[in-house]
Amino acid sequence: HVVHFAPALTTPRTRRTYALLPIAILGVGGYAWQRARTPDAAEQAAPPKGCASRAACGAELGKPAICRADGRCVALESAQCKIEADHEALQAEDTIWIGTMFPEDHADAYMASFGRSSHLAARLALREITGSAGVIKRGERAHRLGIVACSDAKEPAEAARHLAEELQVPAVIGFASSKSVVELSSSLFLERDVLVVPALNSSALIRDIPHPEGSPRMVWRTAVNTESRAEA
Repeated sequence: HVVHFAPALTTPRTRRTYALLPIAILGVGGYAWQRARTPDAAEQAAPPKGCASRAACGAELGKPAICRADGRCVALESAQCKIEADHEALQAEDTIWIGTMFPEDHADAYMASFGRSSHLAARLALREITGSAGVIKRGERAHRLGIVACSDAKEPAEAARHLAEELQVPAVIGFASSKSVVELSSSLFLERDVLVVPALNSSALIRDIPHPEGSPRMVWRTAVNTESRAEA
């Protein structure tokens, strides 16, 4: 089943994001840490050719970039996506980049306001979780966290491809609509082992997103679904 985080919701909807996203990002951070510390067999057997470091990629592209495991340099930002990270996270070679997709530039004023408040909540959550040291730790290992914040108001598929295909992020938080959650999870995110965290999307269809039998559920919803709301 889809996992719910359902604290008492007594504040306006735009404030709920502040309460829910820190929990969501913490779960995402743990998953991201796990992925980052466990290279697959192919990576261990054959070191990648191409770029040597994040710094080298940044110098080559003239903008903040990552050096992917396959040796390809990829810019962190795109037409729809921008960086939310401190200087240390930008400089570190092993920063874990998490994607967000919120409708900051939506034509509807309410949706745009929701997108901006959600974006701000993600920034605050990142600071809260990483603390003054700016890292997420487990034992002696530590990684910095950074956010690639995308707007999904106009071309959600393009933002999703940048995050999942180009940057190969381990997790994405959003979204502008439940339709995007269902379509992008099914067609893009899950086949690339990307954890999906719908922040306030409540459609019951999210619960029915298929996943391989016996595999962990890769959709973590933080909102009460429409069926529960109807019963209430």
